[in-house]
Amino acid sequence: KLQNSEIDYSSLGSLPLDIKSDDESCPANESGVKSCSVIKGQLTFTSSSDITDNKIEHVREAITDGMEDDSFVNDRNPEIIKVDMHEQSYFVSFPNYDITDDEYVLKYDYSVQTSIEDDSAEWISSLEKDIFDYLLEKLQNSEIDYSSLGSLPLDIKSDDESCPANESGVKSCSVIKGQLTFTSSSDITDNKIEHVREAITDGMEDDSFVNDRNPEIIKVDMHEQSYFVSFPNYDITDDEYVLK
Repeated sequence: KLQNSEIDYSSLGSLPLDIKSDDESCPANESGVKSCSVIKGQLTFTSSSDITDNKIEHVREAITDGMEDDSFVNDRNPEIIKVDMHEQSYFVSFPNYDITDDEYVLKYDYSVQTSIEDDSAEWISSLEKDIFDYLLEKLQNSEIDYSSLGSLPLDIKSDDESCPANESGVKSCSVIKGQLTFTSSSDITDNKIEHVREAITDGMEDDSFVNDRNPEIIKVDMHEQSYFVSFPNYDITDDEYVLK
């Protein structure tokens, strides 16, 4: 929803994690509902320009629209019947992290074999989300003390690299330029980078990204020519904001 919007964000992340409120309640007034929970939601982003009230309202409306049209009521969470922006909700932005935090981009190449001939990689955004969600779960209790993790910059299909279509039922193979962004308050060592690379590779090797959400995908591998590096990504004038 935000890709073509007026908000010129340079990274978008799901941290800090959403948490259930222990001291707030909401009415269980939908048919079939047995309980209602108030969730304290948060998103993080960086931007190179000022965050105005209009921009914040644009994000709030985008989330609210998704709740009102039941975009979050689906087979992935069959127990969820209704999601609403809480009547007591507040929606604010403020600088979140210390200026000593550095923004890093992890770059890596991976190959995707599919059952589609001349594949245009329309599945790429869905697969990218799967990889991001998997990594987020794996890093929760890891040695990497990241303060935010984001799926931007977007993964893109390489136009000048190829890979072998050597799995049964495969008709094409695409090389994808993968990227993830995170902030950390401590130095990023080679061991920490290797830890992230191994986490992603493990998910590919055990076919965690081959599922019903992308039935055309048959195999995902870390590309044999892959590189995996980290480097400061954004200008020091960029501010880190949290939307609550």
